[in-house]
Amino acid sequence: GLFARTNLTYKDNYYFSDSHNQISNSYFLINLSFGKTINAATITFWARNIFDKRYAIRGFYFGLIPPDYPDELWLSYGDPRQIGLTFDYKL
Repeated sequence: GLFARTNLTYKDNYYFSDSHNQISNSYFLINLSFGKTINAATITFWARNIFDKRYAIRGFYFGLIPPDYPDELWLSYGDPRQIGLTFDYKL
């Protein structure tokens, strides 16, 4: 049969590490999928982070740029919007 799924994920703010005082921002991510199952086969269209939210998953301060190497905040970001199609077949 046909199916549809929605997944809502919330991440509250948190410290990037236990040795720093940098705190992330909180964020919501929404994922969707829908598909059809026929006998042993399932085809699913899915989308993750559908609103293409930019969210930091890691951050820290350190000096990298000469000549004075001032401390700057460096952030690593989570995955952008992704879409795909999955085909499953159960033997």
